[in-house]
Parts: sequence; C-alpha cells; structure tokens
Amino acid sequence: MSGKAKKSTHEHLTNPIDKYVGMRMRIRRENFDYSQQFLARKLGLTFQQIQKYESGGNRLAASRLFDVSKVLKVSVEFFFENMPEDVFKQSDYIKRLSDEEYKEVYQTVSQNIYTSNEAFALVNAYNRITNRALARQMLDMVVGLANLSTI
Repeated sequence: MSGKAKKSTHEHLTNPIDKYVGMRMRIRRENFDYSQQFLARKLGLTFQQIQKYESGGNRLAASRLFDVSKVLKVSVEFFFENMPEDVFKQSDYIKRLSDEEYKEVYQTVSQNIYTSNEAFALVNAYNRITNRALARQMLDMVVGLANLSTI
C-alpha cells in the first residue's frame, strides 16, 4: 500500500464542481435571507437535503437545479458562473481536451463580464434599493461615470 492517506468515502465522491454549485446555491439563498428550511419547503425537500446540496455531498439533478434556479430567481447558468479555473479543470470533458482546445473553451467561459463577481455584487446591491426613484438616480450616476471613463 502506498504512503498516501486514504480519503474518506464522502471526500472521495465529492466532485469540486458539485461543491462549487452548492456554494453558489448557498450564496444566492443567503442573498435573499432564506433559511435552508424555507428553501426546502419551497422545493418539497428536507433542510438536510439542502445542506447536502450546498456542501456538494449530493449532486443536483438537472430538474432539481432548474427548480432551485426558479425559487432563487436566477438562470441555471448562475450556478456555474465565475468558476475558478482549478475547479473548471475537474470536468471529465475538460480533462480530455488538448491544451489548445482547453484555452479556447476557458477563454470563452471566463470572459463573460456580465457574470463577474463585481457585476453580480452591483446588481444585487441595486436590487436591494427599495426606493425606486433613488435606484434610478444611482443607475443614472453609474451610467454617467461609465460614459466619463470611456472618453
């Protein structure tokens, strides 16, 4: 037997991409200040199932991910956005690509500025402004600043 420590069954089976999707699910749930219990009720699940999804211990089936996206008011793509490259590389498909193919795929995925952490934070903060007139003023200010920076 080699000198490597044996991984636990849970650790061995947990895929980094599943963990990332679960983390994004938790972040979005917390943005709405939803409890795991609340989300579980909306989905007809137990809060323990939500815990397992969020930890990456259980994989989200496509149909469940669709339902979660609707409750959390995001696209399914949200759960994969801004994925760190080391996690991205854990995809079985990605592992089979040549270096050239990998660069092309990763460049396409990583250059979407609309899914950057900054854009997400900006939209999230904007959506929390309850005074819509003030929100409009803030939008006008940001657009004005953007126009100044392109001169």
